[in-house]
Amino acid sequence: MSQSFLEPFKSSARALFHERRAISATIASLILVGAVIAPALAWTIWIQYSSSIGKNEGEEQIDTSIKTLGERLAFMYTFYESSKQNLTVDLMNCGTVDEITLQTVYIADSSGHTLKTFPSITLVNFNGNPIMGQKLNKGEQGRFILTSLGNVAASTSYCTLIVATGRGTPFVIKQFCLPR
Repeated sequence: MSQSFLEPFKSSARALFHERRAISATIASLILVGAVIAPALAWTIWIQYSSSIGKNEGEEQIDTSIKTLGERLAFMYTFYESSKQNLTVDLMNCGTVDEITLQTVYIADSSGHTLKTFPSITLVNFNGNPIMGQKLNKGEQGRFILTSLGNVAASTSYCTLIVATGRGTPFVIKQFCLPR
């Protein structure tokens, strides 16, 4: 009895495996679906990855821009010591951001031509000790001393001092006098 019961299923299974049209249509459908879904899935993953990278870079640029806008330096005192040809500049971070660093200081003549560039500045406190990390936090004061200004003082008496911070913000003291 079991042979007679299974016999119709065996013949149907044999017929299905021997019928090539049904199998090839199924395989063709699977290949077509895979060919459409796989690239779409790959494209979706790539877009999500690319947008997360752009988002992180954009956030960093916005953060830097906000910090740049919050930078404020107040020049409290400048003193030129002609016997040593040094210019002492006292300043204070009166902005809304911490960790202002000084990158470069320029001295220009009254027409804006750069007379001397100081690419490395050492910030010191008023006792002459270097400031830790060379950074001014909100409300902190510091000083830097520019040395060897003899040729600058000899070429012009009115100068402009330009201080560029580590974030690229320029601060300018217009027209101060170097005695000859």
